Amino acid sequence: MKKHVIVGCLLIVSSMFVSACGSSSDVTTEKTSVTKQVEATGQSTSSSVDQTKYDAIITEAKKLTAEGQYKESEEKLATIPVSDLGKPHYSIVKETVEKLNNQNNEGLKRQEEVAVEKQTKSSPAPTESLKPIPDEFAKWATTYLFYYPRGDQKQAGLIIEANGAVTQTNTNGEIYTGKAEISGASGSILSYDTTSYRPTTQPATKSITPNVKITVTWNNGGGVDVYYGYVSYLQRLALTDGIAVTDGVKEVWLS
Repeated sequence: MKKHVIVGCLLIVSSMFVSACGSSSDVTTEKTSVTKQVEATGQSTSSSVDQTKYDAIITEAKKLTAEGQYKESEEKLATIPVSDLGKPHYSIVKETVEKLNNQNNEGLKRQEEVAVEKQTKSSPAPTESLKPIPDEFAKWATTYLFYYPRGDQKQAGLIIEANGAVTQTNTNGEIYTGKAEISGASGSILSYDTTSYRPTTQPATKSITPNVKITVTWNNGGGVDVYYGYVSYLQRLALTDGIAVTDGVKEVWLS
C-alpha cells in the first residue's frame, strides 16, 4: 500500500516538472517570436531616436515660412537628403517637408504676383481699341508667371485683363503692353511638363491639347505673339507659345 503511494507521489512530481519545463519552453518561444518580429519589421529603439534627426531643421523652416521668408525656408529644407525622405521611418518628416514646400511655393507665387502687379500699375496699358474678353473665356484673364527661364530670358509676369489689355513685365524692369483676343482652339501643341510649380532643372517637353488660342498684339510695333491655353497638371491655367527651341519651349506661363 505504501509502495503505491510513493509511486503516485513520484508521478505527480514528474508531471509538475514536465509542466514547468513546458512553461519555460513557451516563454522562450514567445521571446524568440517577438525578436523575429522586431527584426522583420526593422524596428529598433535607435530608429525612434533617429526620427528626431531633422527636428531642428523642420522647426527653423516652419519659423521662416511663418515669417514670409519662403525662399530661405526652401533652402533650409533642401539640406535634408532626398534619400532619407524616401525611407519608411522618415515618412512623417517627408509629409511635413511636402506641406512646407507647398506653403512656400504659394507664398513665393503671391510675392511674385504682387511685384508684377505693382510694376504694371506704374505703367498701365493703353485702353484704346480694346475688346473685352468674352464671358466664356473670362477665366483666362488673369496673372501668369513665367514657368522656366532659359539662358538670358527675362520674362517675369504676364497679365491679361478682362477688358483685353495685356501687360508683360521683365526682371530687368522692362514693361510691354498690348491687347489680347481669345478664341477656342484644338489640336496638339508643344509645352513643358508642369508637374512641378517651380522647376530648378530643365522640364521635359510634352504635347498638350489647348482649350483656347490667345493672340496678343503688342503696342509700339512690338509684333504679335500667339499663346495656347490649357489646364496644367497642377490644375492651374497654363499658356504656351508651342515654339520648339534647342533646349525646350520658347515661352510657357503658369497662373
